[in-house]
Amino acid sequence: MSRQNLSSYHPKFDSLTLYESFSEEVLILSNGPVHLQVPKIDIRTRGGSTQDATPPAVWFKKDVEEYLTRAKAICAANEANLRRSYLPAPYQPCILESEADIVRSAALWLLHPVIIALQSQFEKQQVGCHAEVTIDDCRCDALIKIDGEVMVVLEYKNRGHIKPAEFAAGRVRDFSTANRGAIVDTINTIVGTKQESAMANNAKCLTKQAAAYASKFGTRFVALFDWDNLFLWHFAGKDFRKGRPSKLPHTALDGHARWAYGTPVESRKHYRKALLGFIMEAYSEKKNAKFEQPQVAPFEPTRAELQRARAQAEAKRLADMTAQQRANANMYRRGD
Repeated sequence: MSRQNLSSYHPKFDSLTLYESFSEEVLILSNGPVHLQVPKIDIRTRGGSTQDATPPAVWFKKDVEEYLTRAKAICAANEANLRRSYLPAPYQPCILESEADIVRSAALWLLHPVIIALQSQFEKQQVGCHAEVTIDDCRCDALIKIDGEVMVVLEYKNRGHIKPAEFAAGRVRDFSTANRGAIVDTINTIVGTKQESAMANNAKCLTKQAAAYASKFGTRFVALFDWDNLFLWHFAGKDFRKGRPSKLPHTALDGHARWAYGTPVESRKHYRKALLGFIMEAYSEKKNAKFEQPQVAPFEPTRAELQRARAQAEAKRLADMTAQQRANANMYRRGD
């Protein structure tokens, strides 16, 4: 296969600086995906931690722009350093037929500029990428650590394993408080029927694996990548407080909420920036003194909203009173 057959190939890809690479796509490099017919995953063949993990029953889309904005700031602040180094030139043949092929190629053309950007940003801190780390029966493909703390877990899959339609089956588009009733009903139905998630089988299994990584490695941020798809999980409702089962609503015994934020990165041009911004958001959250506490579900009203609703209800109650009822109420308040 000639270079001209590569996705959007241009001679500039032979000499891209790392800074420039953040504005360019991750090239496909190989015809495919080669494994279009991915068999249904049998969850019983997975480790105990994955089998026991709680996936989100539903998920809400987090706009990729939130991660891209963070990444743009990091690239701008470290432009000089990032222009001194170059992305490895694409080569042929580039075999992408196994998960190991994906790991090798991702290290060169996806992860390398991200790690250099992080090391430039945190030049006085230790930034590392650790491969095949195992805790109990849980082994991840890669971890991103800053000063010894896990920020993000990366899980690689062979091509064709991440199917957007399977993930999309569990997405709820309206996660405002106005839609709370419908969301709660959906979650209760899924939990009550032991479906675990509205996502299709393989997406549910991959997400159970991601949830297990989150629990074992102490992060709410897990990235799934199969070369053709990048999906970013933010398990914002995960409760890391120890010593007791979570008593939060819509939360399982392992501390995982029945909801999560997900970001399918739809443009190959955004892969590097999205991953960099994702790691930066994980860093920001990890440095929060209240890291162990989960976020409140976005469909649940805030304290201010509850107070406003109570005030409105009280105002309506008073407005509906007769003059005599208001006089009696005022009398009881004065203690007459």
